[in-house]
Amino acid sequence: VRTAPVDFGALWAIRPPLIGFTEGCGFVASDERGEMGRYAQPEGLYADTLRFALFDGTGRFERWLAEVPTETRGWHSRDGGFGTVNLVFGRRRIAVLSEEDLLIAITDSLAWTRVSLEGAVIGRKALSTQRRAVHRADIDSERQRLIDSVRVYWGAGRPGITPVLARRFVTHGTEAIETVPAETTFPAFDRATPGTNGVVWVRLYPRPRDAMARWLALDRDGRVLGELSLPVASTVAAASHDWIVVLERDAFDAPLLRILAIEGGIGSEGE
Repeated sequence: VRTAPVDFGALWAIRPPLIGFTEGCGFVASDERGEMGRYAQPEGLYADTLRFALFDGTGRFERWLAEVPTETRGWHSRDGGFGTVNLVFGRRRIAVLSEEDLLIAITDSLAWTRVSLEGAVIGRKALSTQRRAVHRADIDSERQRLIDSVRVYWGAGRPGITPVLARRFVTHGTEAIETVPAETTFPAFDRATPGTNGVVWVRLYPRPRDAMARWLALDRDGRVLGELSLPVASTVAAASHDWIVVLERDAFDAPLLRILAIEGGIGSEGE
């Protein structure tokens, strides 16, 4: 229908992640510039800030909505130039735009802060969800995943990957998984998808060895409205009162969209 060029000016050095669209084709984006330079720091755990901004329908910056600590443990770097290891035991911020509320949460708890598009904090709602403990099998599984991924990368003949470099990367990566002070539990959830009727679908964090993952349908006040079990490789891509779009992937990683009907519906009918 129309194109709105977005001029981020000096606000972002890179294209910011899109959180969601508002009425009138406005949108909310997050400023992750403060995080980018710190992902590869060897200390692993750090605290930075994450800002959320509102743009109007023409792509012009209007105002900052919120600024929160990231409280992220995302990457751990080993000395020697052998790359980074993404530890599965981390925590990060997730934000979604549900109707006209910005929901900001940390993945180690099912709790979020509601912020209106006027910038007012509406309140913080939480669910008492117990996090899964990390066991030896989880560490072994993560190490094997690392080894398999390096072998695939090396076997594909990627430039610069030699047998010596691949072996050293696996060695240092294994040391990172074994020795880095990690959280004693997995995050409570790792994904969130807003529906069209104020319902938010969140995925409880599956362990690497789990075949299925639990998705909860929550209203914006944190009340559980329903539950769905999906294969770990599947994602709730979109939802409304009476249907869910599930993104699946086959053995060749090709995407497939499956539409599921919700008998009786979840949440209000909305539009």
